[in-house]
Amino acid sequence: MPVEQDIVTNPPRIASILKSVIASRCLMTITLPGLTKPLSTTVLDLTGEGLLLDEMVQTRDDFEIGVGSEFTAFCKNKGVPVVFRSKVNDITTEDENTYYVCDVPEYVKYSQKRTSFRLPTHGDTPALALRLDGDVIESQTLDISEGGAKVAVESGTEVELESEHQGTIYLDELRMPTGIRVCHVRDNFRRGRLELGLAFTSLDIKDKQRLGRWIVNVERQRIRRV
Repeated sequence: MPVEQDIVTNPPRIASILKSVIASRCLMTITLPGLTKPLSTTVLDLTGEGLLLDEMVQTRDDFEIGVGSEFTAFCKNKGVPVVFRSKVNDITTEDENTYYVCDVPEYVKYSQKRTSFRLPTHGDTPALALRLDGDVIESQTLDISEGGAKVAVESGTEVELESEHQGTIYLDELRMPTGIRVCHVRDNFRRGRLELGLAFTSLDIKDKQRLGRWIVNVERQRIRRV
């Protein structure tokens, strides 16, 4: 199932994600500035002292990760990507094994599975107009769901990745205010356009239901034409 990336800052939610990673015993990749090849480890525990990492498998004999080293960690927990940044606070040795006590991350990038159906377009979905902080951007809808959309805009359109906007969705007769976050940007040189992945971050529950009904109606019309 497709995934959408979210930045989790709520401490109990971060703890829940990390405990799930610990339970899965998944392999974690560690990258550090200046290190060309990543290290490998697993997360052993989450305690009051911090995040406990197992001994790191090093690819260079002359490299040592020490107290104060800042790193980026990546793993896939049950196929779902998890990314966070942390720092080594203490290094302990027990039974000739080395363990690293690290900061609990302030945020975790966690890709959550979509719960809403995403409607791909086949040339019969109207253009999606977006009002972003007062500016209206006309776009070609590539797919859309109750949680977000993939759209194409003219090459050269200035869009900042991970930017958050107060906006309005204009789609057929629908007018729906919502926060809109730009999750990813792809420059499609061959087609001469930018392709944006958008998340609708604060769509009202009634508007979400209206959008869901609109998506269902479009799908029904397609089925009837087959």
